[in-house]
Amino acid sequence: MTRTFHGRDLFSPPAAHLAAGVALDELGPPVDPGELVQLELPEPDVGHNRIRATVLYVDRFGNMQLNLTREHLEQADVLPGITVELELALERYYAVVARTFADARPGDIILYEDAYRNVSIAINGGSAAEMFGVAAGQEVRIHLRTP
Repeated sequence: MTRTFHGRDLFSPPAAHLAAGVALDELGPPVDPGELVQLELPEPDVGHNRIRATVLYVDRFGNMQLNLTREHLEQADVLPGITVELELALERYYAVVARTFADARPGDIILYEDAYRNVSIAINGGSAAEMFGVAAGQEVRIHLRTP
């Protein structure tokens, strides 16, 4: 089982059994709904000239998943192709908003929508978390350039 595909590895086998006609009660004991816990994720602060976000997760490639969605970026008129300024641990860096890694040159810092539909910070061909020295729970400020 891999951490990157934990959901796939955990849920695919029972889904396949259910699709094959296995009864739900044969997959294991029922879960008491009262024991389920809902995660409280921090909300981003989307302003006119800046966004304040939190790093939720760093994957094994060093990509930093934020508590932002494409809708948050669109709300602030942050669209693919523009450049924003990132503030991480009192340092500032320029990043391009990209749809894919192919939209940026090797070594470029990018802001993109990941496979989980969250906005992430990455370095094309490198580790953003290593370069910035950032871990889950840390704040990221995105300063928007005004025309």
